[in-house]
Amino acid sequence: MKVIYRRELEERLNSMSAYFFCGAVLLFAGLYCVTLNIRSAYAHFEYVLNYLSFIFIIAVPILTMGVLAEDFRQGTVKLLYTLPLPMGTIVLGKFFALCTVILIPVAVLGLYPLVLLRYGAVPLLTAYGTLLAFYLLCVALASIGLLISSLTESPPAAAAICFLVLLLLYYSKSISRSLQSSTGLSAVLSVALAAA
Repeated sequence: MKVIYRRELEERLNSMSAYFFCGAVLLFAGLYCVTLNIRSAYAHFEYVLNYLSFIFIIAVPILTMGVLAEDFRQGTVKLLYTLPLPMGTIVLGKFFALCTVILIPVAVLGLYPLVLLRYGAVPLLTAYGTLLAFYLLCVALASIGLLISSLTESPPAAAAICFLVLLLLYYSKSISRSLQSSTGLSAVLSVALAAA
C-alpha cells in the first residue's frame, strides 16, 4: 500500500488539481477570515469554516476526478490488477493520498486562529474542534468523489457527476423542507421511488 500511496501522492502533487484545490481553499479562507474576523472584529474562526464548506462542492470534484477514472481511461488499471495486492488496498492507498493532499491546506488553516490571537481572545478549543470536523467533512466528500471516479472512464464526467451529487447533498435539507410542505409533490415522489 505504501507504494500505491507514494505513487498517487506524487501524481496528485504533480497535477494542477491539487494546487487548484489548495489555492482555492486558502484563497477563500483568507477572504472570509479578513471579512468575518479581522474587519468585523469577531473572534469565532468556526464561522469562516462554515462559509468555506460550500467551496468544496467545486474543489473536491476537480481534485478527485482523475483518481481512478484516469487509470481506467489510460488502461493502467490492468497493471494495478496484476499487483500482488487486493483491490481494496490499492483504493485505500489512493484514498490516503487524497487525505494527505487535503491535509495541506487544513494544516495551514490551523495557523489562522493563532494569528487571530493577536487581535483578541479566540476560543481555540472550538476553533480546532471545528477544524477537525472540517477536515473530516473534506475527507468524506473526497470519498464520494473517489467512488464516482471509479464508476466512469472520463475524468470530466466524474467531476460533473460528483459536482451534482455534492450539490444535491448540500441542499438536501432545504429540499426536504420544501417537500414536506408540498404534500402533492411528496406523494408523486413516493410513488416514483416505490416504482423504481
